[in-house]
Amino acid sequence: MQKRKRNILVVVLIIIVSPFAMLLTAKIILDQPFILPPPSPPSFFRKVVLKPIPESVKNIKFDRYRRFSEHRWILRFDLSKSDLPLIIDSGPFMEVPFFEYNEKYGVITFGESRHKRDTVPLYSPVDKWSPPDWFQLGQWENPKVYMMEQKSFEGVRMLVYNEELSEAYFVDWQWRN
Repeated sequence: MQKRKRNILVVVLIIIVSPFAMLLTAKIILDQPFILPPPSPPSFFRKVVLKPIPESVKNIKFDRYRRFSEHRWILRFDLSKSDLPLIIDSGPFMEVPFFEYNEKYGVITFGESRHKRDTVPLYSPVDKWSPPDWFQLGQWENPKVYMMEQKSFEGVRMLVYNEELSEAYFVDWQWRN
């Protein structure tokens, strides 16, 4: 009789503990960063920015990071001033008056002014996600910044353009509850 009670107790404990163990395991697995197999830079540009690719767009580089609740896609590419409206009009994107990138903390800050702004993490020492060598946004002075308003999710789609260098960054950051 005691052996039967002990077996029943073990089964009950397993039934009670198993869902918690599965949830904890899922949380650990899903919150870990993972990298998907990379598509070619042009196909990624077509998927995320614009299809067809404007003629002046060359040297496309991209970096992406995904977790269960967020993703960050960052592209860098050459772009002529004459092709800039093709991307701006595809959004449509609106010009952002205030923008800065903090290299130490890996965040972009943008908005109507320094006092009325939002911040988005791109590269983070906390996440141990370092920028690739080609990411030089912190060295740009006074880029033109355009943002697409998104209402269906918490996120930012932004185009940062350096007219002097004829280079652009496209940032797509989404976070879901």
